[in-house]
Amino acid sequence: MDAERKSGLMDFEFSDIQKIRAVKKLVFSLSFTQEELDQLVAELAILAVTPAQFSERVLTKPESNVVDIASRQHSYLVTDTVSDVPQKTRTEVLKEFLQSFSGKPKVLDGYRGMSVTISRKEKTIQLRDSNKSQYFRLISYPISHQFTNDDADLLIAAHSRFMQRREAGMPWRELGYLLNGSYRQIVTFKDLFEYYKESASSKRIVAINRIQQRYFNEQWGVKKIALYSAGNFKVDYLDRTVPTRQPSDRNEVIKIINAAISKAKADMKVKIDVQQLVRKGERSRADNTDKVPPKLSTLAAFLKESYDMGEKQLVLSLITQLMVSTRKTRTNFLQWHRVNIDECYVEVPSHESKTKFVRYPFPARFRDIVLSLQSTQLSAGKDSQPNWLFESKTHANRPARTLDKEFNQVRANLLNKAKATGASEKELNAIRAFTQYRIRDIVQKLVLKVGATLSQKEKCLGRQPDDVGYAYDELSIEALCELKDKMIEHIEAEHPELKALFQCLIDKRIC
Repeated sequence: MDAERKSGLMDFEFSDIQKIRAVKKLVFSLSFTQEELDQLVAELAILAVTPAQFSERVLTKPESNVVDIASRQHSYLVTDTVSDVPQKTRTEVLKEFLQSFSGKPKVLDGYRGMSVTISRKEKTIQLRDSNKSQYFRLISYPISHQFTNDDADLLIAAHSRFMQRREAGMPWRELGYLLNGSYRQIVTFKDLFEYYKESASSKRIVAINRIQQRYFNEQWGVKKIALYSAGNFKVDYLDRTVPTRQPSDRNEVIKIINAAISKAKADMKVKIDVQQLVRKGERSRADNTDKVPPKLSTLAAFLKESYDMGEKQLVLSLITQLMVSTRKTRTNFLQWHRVNIDECYVEVPSHESKTKFVRYPFPARFRDIVLSLQSTQLSAGKDSQPNWLFESKTHANRPARTLDKEFNQVRANLLNKAKATGASEKELNAIRAFTQYRIRDIVQKLVLKVGATLSQKEKCLGRQPDDVGYAYDELSIEALCELKDKMIEHIEAEHPELKALFQCLIDKRIC
């Protein structure tokens, strides 16, 4: 009898095990008392034996009650199953499932947010943190690949890291961390500078090296960052006498240190223990209040010239800066999973923002433009949508890094044309002074012009309104999106050529 029972249990299918687990979860969710649990076990045990077996056990021990019988039967059923019957491990189950998988994309059972899809050439494992998020491509295997336990263990570990990051509210879209789980420890100022230089441009590296050589060389570079606070950092680095010190060095040290620390904190592959090293107000800033704000007509000229030159990514970047109003770096490196198309806002997490977590509202016109862009990217013969709105033209899954160069070429063209038509020095200066950063100044004026309160204006630009604004103004995303809609209506009425340009980006058939 025992051998037959064990043989039957060994033939359990994976789906049978899942059923058992589902029942266990249900039982746990009901929060039975011990008495109720004993009664349930008794009822199940009685169902599991034949009348003959039941009579035999009662006659063997007549004084037994139903719970005693159930306890013996429960022990008979469960103990053998757990201790004697070999079950497939999670690794083996996942390996066999992936090997035999075919058909439509499927979420992997027991691995929330992880799914598998198949094409003619490969099987792809992908992740996403909600039903509305874009898929993140984790790893692909050729169709002919024979899955091993190591493959399955790799995916199980990656899913565990993915879930840990999600539950902690931290960024998780980093292949190196998900697949390898490796961290880079930044301990000293030298470690921090070397890390920061790895992603800097060659021109920027020259400036970083200059500051490192003056203020963080030799014994000053190997000091541990964790031992410093704002007070002793100011004494040792900001105010220390250095023979080659330049007037601008203090600001440059602050700018480099803050940028390097922010980058390290945002990098999930990096561990850094650091306090606040620079107090608010330490950095001296120029008084720009007397600078002439840019004009909408200048932006319109840049957009039209960019479009005529075929710089479509630059056009979209400038429009994003106008309609979403994120800061320039966040605009040019905007990722699809940050764009909530249905509710019309872009999310910027606290480690990338000057004012903590921010939602930037955008108008319906921008939603239509990004839907068209999304459709174009998905129809470009790629297996999945890129991570970035503005993807590199030469490297897949990397952001474009030529937008500044394209912007400068557009400015040079506009200056040449303006000079050829006899433009005044004032008009030429307006072109020279125009930057992508200052598009937010245009937005600031326009939202006020269409009726925004001061607090609503601040929220539209991703800033924090004052307490009075929080108490009395309508600051919902819906209300701010309506203001942005009015802003776009104003722009299109004043510059019909921009309305035509927006329509071309939405529906290329009309261009």
